[in-house]
Amino acid sequence: MYMKKGAAQRACALLAALALCTTLGTGVFAEAAPGPAESPAASGVESAAQTQGQGQSGAGSEEAADSALSHQPEFPADESSLTEEGTQAAGDAEGQAGAEQNAGAQAALQAAAAPAPQEGASLAETTGLTITADDGLPLVQGVDYEIKTGVATTALKSGGASSAGTPANLIVLKTERAVTVTGASKDNYGLQVAAGVYASITLNGVTIAAPIPFDIVTNINGTADGQPAERGYEILPEKRTSVHLTLADGSVNTLTVTPENTERPALRCGEGSVLVIDDSVWNQTAAGEAITPEQGRVPYDCTLKNGTELKQGDPLWKMDSETPGKLVTNSGRSSASIGGGMAEDCGGVTIEGGVLEVHATSPSNSGVICGAGIGGGIGGGTGCVLEGGGVTINGGRITAYGSYHGAGIGGGYRNGCSIYRSMPLEGAFKARWGKCPACSTNTTPHAPIPGDIIVNGGYTEAYGYTHGNAIGSGCYNANNLGHGDANTPHEIRITGGTLKPISKRTSSSYDVGVRGGKVVVTGGSFPVGKYSGGVDGLSFQGASVESASGEKLTMVEIDLHNYPELQGGKVIDFHVSIGGVPLEPEYGLANIIDTDGKLYFWLPKSAVGQSVEISGLKVLNTSGQEQDGEYPFVVPEVGQNGNVAKRYVTFEVDESQFSADLKSQLDKRYDGIAIEWEKLTQEIAAQGIEVTKPDGEKLTDASAMTPEARRYLDKNGQPTQEASNTAPFKNAGSYELTINSSQFAKDEDFAATFWGHQAKLGAKITPADSRVTDFTYSTTGTNKTETLTLTANVKPQAGEAKTCEAPDGYVQFYINGVAVGAPVELAKLSAQTDTDGYYYRTASVTFDFTQGGYPAIPSREDGKFIIEAKHYGSTNYTDSEGTPIELDGADLPGGGLPTTDPPEAEIKPGQPGGGENGKPLEPDKVEPNPTPAPGGGSTLDSYVTDKVVRPTQPGAVLDKEGAEDFINDRYEFADNQGKPLEPDEIIIYDKEGNDITDKGIDLSKPGDYVIHVKVEDENGNSTTVDLDYIVKDPPEVEIKPGQPGEPEKDEDGEDKPGTGTLQPENEPHQGGDGLVHQNCKDVVYEKVENTVLSQQEVETLVNGRYEIPAGSNVSVVIKDSTGKVVTGIDKSHVTHYTVEVVVKDEHGNSTIIHLRYQLYDDGSTPPSPGSSGDKGNPKTGA
Repeated sequence: MYMKKGAAQRACALLAALALCTTLGTGVFAEAAPGPAESPAASGVESAAQTQGQGQSGAGSEEAADSALSHQPEFPADESSLTEEGTQAAGDAEGQAGAEQNAGAQAALQAAAAPAPQEGASLAETTGLTITADDGLPLVQGVDYEIKTGVATTALKSGGASSAGTPANLIVLKTERAVTVTGASKDNYGLQVAAGVYASITLNGVTIAAPIPFDIVTNINGTADGQPAERGYEILPEKRTSVHLTLADGSVNTLTVTPENTERPALRCGEGSVLVIDDSVWNQTAAGEAITPEQGRVPYDCTLKNGTELKQGDPLWKMDSETPGKLVTNSGRSSASIGGGMAEDCGGVTIEGGVLEVHATSPSNSGVICGAGIGGGIGGGTGCVLEGGGVTINGGRITAYGSYHGAGIGGGYRNGCSIYRSMPLEGAFKARWGKCPACSTNTTPHAPIPGDIIVNGGYTEAYGYTHGNAIGSGCYNANNLGHGDANTPHEIRITGGTLKPISKRTSSSYDVGVRGGKVVVTGGSFPVGKYSGGVDGLSFQGASVESASGEKLTMVEIDLHNYPELQGGKVIDFHVSIGGVPLEPEYGLANIIDTDGKLYFWLPKSAVGQSVEISGLKVLNTSGQEQDGEYPFVVPEVGQNGNVAKRYVTFEVDESQFSADLKSQLDKRYDGIAIEWEKLTQEIAAQGIEVTKPDGEKLTDASAMTPEARRYLDKNGQPTQEASNTAPFKNAGSYELTINSSQFAKDEDFAATFWGHQAKLGAKITPADSRVTDFTYSTTGTNKTETLTLTANVKPQAGEAKTCEAPDGYVQFYINGVAVGAPVELAKLSAQTDTDGYYYRTASVTFDFTQGGYPAIPSREDGKFIIEAKHYGSTNYTDSEGTPIELDGADLPGGGLPTTDPPEAEIKPGQPGGGENGKPLEPDKVEPNPTPAPGGGSTLDSYVTDKVVRPTQPGAVLDKEGAEDFINDRYEFADNQGKPLEPDEIIIYDKEGNDITDKGIDLSKPGDYVIHVKVEDENGNSTTVDLDYIVKDPPEVEIKPGQPGEPEKDEDGEDKPGTGTLQPENEPHQGGDGLVHQNCKDVVYEKVENTVLSQQEVETLVNGRYEIPAGSNVSVVIKDSTGKVVTGIDKSHVTHYTVEVVVKDEHGNSTIIHLRYQLYDDGSTPPSPGSSGDKGNPKTGA
């Protein structure tokens, strides 16, 4: 938020304005009002008539095509075809510059005839618009607004030449107080928001027909140093001109550029500015935090500003008004209807609610140069979300009509070639341009970059015309690159809502897409029409439609036309699964089930041929009642029979009636035997289960039952993502069984909406144990070991069923704790049978030490070689390992095997944790480096962790240079020959894993960091140290309120420094163990009495006296006056004890309190506060 005007400034200006108003009757916007005005009776008919008269499409949001896939929308008839080159207007950039120079002079002359506010006339009488502050206080001229007349514009004439246009008059809003605007403007008056203002404006029955209907001025000087920005992202977020535009409930508001050939948007928000359009229910929490949707849903539990309580996962339309206001915009030429002006990218436009009908000019006229419906003007795109631009739709109902050459939502027409060339408005940023795909000789960039478009919710219809896409590119837009860097594509991203793009579906007008870009879909209902020249035969332009992870997607049309009770209903919830596997992340909610009864999902191409299930479908129907699907909707096989979805009537199976034999098949230890499907279906049919549809019938036909199983968890309880299939199952894991019955599928009434009946069961097979046997080695060579062969068998453990198949998985061999060679995959080996009848497989590997590439083996201090074989990763068996083979050098030819060792890391003597003699750091793991060393040999990588904790230090930072000094002071690195090594450059990470090396570590506050350093010897062996560098003070312990010796309080209720008996004996400091410690002292006084406090009672005293952080480890030791440890306190005579209280946090940082427990009798007087140096109050009673 920006700083408000000073109270003194406003008061003086208000008094002056009121005094002037008394004399002249001018200077104040309108009479003070208690709140937003009531919606007037204006219906916007005049605006609609103007729109039709200007050749706009008459299609309304309620007249969309019945099916985006099977029907083309009605478009205005094309005029005779004009070529893109040559036959367009011949005006070039030089001619445009001349027109701009003349525009100011001509406008000044015309301004003389423009109506100015008359003496004694109110703002409404002068402009036709009434503006009131929502706080009920008057708006003051010169402080809250100003009037500007005779503002120059340009007009695009026939033939492409630009000349001076009709001068505009403007009400310039400078206030950040919320205001409401009503009425119909006159005499070319429009609205403008001054640079740098955060404006909250409600439109309540507003009609503006003017050369500049609504303009948001770019705050080009809103940079950190106040110098003009070269790009919008250089404007500080808090200094960007920002408008929150609210459409009052039930109101109709119209913004129309007149004359129509004026080169201005109806609602301009260019690069560097921010526009949010919403209905009366703002998409904000009660605290004013904007709610960012996740997968078409509310992301967390929250309460809206109007008190509505929402739950995580609620549909976004719950943040829409039930009677939303409407905004109709009609653009001028060379500009978007909402967004950028001439040669200007769109700013950050977010649509949260309301009904929007957005028209770019002249969609049927190829000779008119123009922009997009929502997005860029001529030569402009939507901008980049990383830079504060882009178009985001979170809610509302939007109908966006493109121009002949501009997209419905996206990019405008190209800007140049032999086409008329525009320059941006004064104070606007020139759009980023790329190479025009139509130009073979002119390589100067002049084609707009379409930019980013995000759809999270709402219901959006977008219309593209002859040379523009419905969503994405306009005519001859450049490749959609520049998302963070020059080579990364911008994105059209759809996570939820209902999006219906409708274009001409030709090679120059696609439903959706951009050159060189991609569309990412993770949710929503999003149909794309058919076009043989597009990707996958659809009207799609670009590289692909893919998931967030990059998986290629295909459109799956779900036909629900047999369920009229659902059509038109707002979607409350649903869940999508493929082959029984739920989609992850959860598929984003659509806004409604359209009146054609179809949902359009984008699913992985692997879904083709599999079943798709929509479960938990619930809608708010057109009568306002919640309606659920009762049963899941299923498409049995994607790509067949038109993807018609029907339901299964669910039924319950009584598993207690199953035979012991069947029960043992459904819950058993792995034995290699598959389930008997026939036995399962026969026992279910024998139960004669009654069903509700058809009423009174029973399921008795086992032959009509089709069982299938999905192993959703493996033997270790981890998700498998395996799809359901009809093959009998036998592998270890947890299963969901589905029994589908088609017994009544031939009943016409039943079959109209149901496939049949369905039951779900569970099954589980636990893994068998495996064993590694016959583990042996053999060598060749005389004077040295030339080859080493390792062999091991893997089979079921003795006692397992002999019907078990031979184990699969892998065998990895190790020497001295390091993996040697690649894992041996057992499934590729033939199975054999041992003498006991068990199936097994043999893993074997041979290493040749006479050639390069043999494994790197670390040495041991005892000179031994420990060889191991470990079996892991089996589908049906637990992991196992053989008995290790222990060899001395004498057991091998030549006295051993060649070894190498990674560098050693040691904490230097005197460093925290290093002690007097230093401390070698043992590696957590040593692994072979898969990359061959420069000389062709194998190398080892060692990984070490270490930890230090240090106290906070106000104002201090550990920068990169300081961290390097710290590492060099703390460690010594040496190769396996003892030669010192220098570490590589360090890297500093925060606890989230972000590289903060250049920023450094803020030592003024607690935090967890990692300092990463690596050393490498000349052979390529390396050791990496990850030092956990923790900034933290020792545990904070306080005396509880009401306890003797508690600190005194200041006027704010805070502890006064230096008061109270608990005082530090030293500052928090780093100890020799690398942790942070602090000692404190405290005192209590007790009268002598004939009793003894036990250890437990003293611990109770400690817990009652001190506020100790939760989770701390607390120990209590009692010492008598001689320092001897005792088990209690004898209170029968005058003496003192020391109670040592040690409080440690999870790292081991400690605060140690030395509590002096002083006993006195009636013949002695305890010290008064401060007299003994211990501040506090003597305790004279319990």
